[in-house]
Amino acid sequence: MVLYRYIEQTQFSDYICNLDTEKAKDTSLGSWKKTYDQIERLLIASMIFSEWETTVHNFEQWVFPFGVDFKTNFPTRRIRDYMAPSINTTAALLELLIPDVKTWISDLRLEINKYSSAVFPSVDGELVKTDFNSQHSTSIPFHVFNWEDNPRAVHDLLSGEKVTFSIYPDFTYNHDMAAVKFTIAEFVPKLRDRKFQKQLDQLLTNVRVEMVHSGLSRYYYDDETFDMFGSRLSIQYNFERNSAGQRLGRNKVYEEIQQGSVILSPYTI
Repeated sequence: MVLYRYIEQTQFSDYICNLDTEKAKDTSLGSWKKTYDQIERLLIASMIFSEWETTVHNFEQWVFPFGVDFKTNFPTRRIRDYMAPSINTTAALLELLIPDVKTWISDLRLEINKYSSAVFPSVDGELVKTDFNSQHSTSIPFHVFNWEDNPRAVHDLLSGEKVTFSIYPDFTYNHDMAAVKFTIAEFVPKLRDRKFQKQLDQLLTNVRVEMVHSGLSRYYYDDETFDMFGSRLSIQYNFERNSAGQRLGRNKVYEEIQQGSVILSPYTI
């Protein structure tokens, strides 16, 4: 009996590892074949819905906190019974699901195009584009890590060590700007004794920065905190700039964020 169970489990593992391959077609599974075929269809359906949920999540984060102005019921749309007895092949499964997903994507594209081609007073009137830095009289840095508050972390950071900072929306200088999304994120060391700043800037031209966004984007809106989860991303650049003022050594993530292709909140870890 033990040997039989071992062989059965081995067959199952081999089948799962070789789904959609020629080897899987030759695997002898006997009476268990129907069950394993159902598992295969479940895995395929799961991958399709997982990709769709990721798309919806990105859309919701893109329009946050103005979801009420758009269709926000995409994740809860009725899904047809893709495990019904009549859906007994992968081809039948795809024939059932693909048209539905195409319709969902078309509807989502319409929502995006509608926003891109029209003015939404309730949305556009509230959106503000600004720089967070100390170079202008009407702007301030997004956040300042003072030596007094973080002596060890600041020391390690300037020594080239890895440090972790966690920023929460409730600390923000202005709660009207708590649902912040950034297109450029940079670390700018500043000295209180400004006469040494040029020396520090010169030293930094040979330094490369890597900042890792955990994928957790926090927002604070209407007295509520919202957490949205995405992929962990590494933002890299050199302190040195080219003649156009652009950072040298920018990685693709830096450029994707700069172009607005990635939606992230600076309230993160």
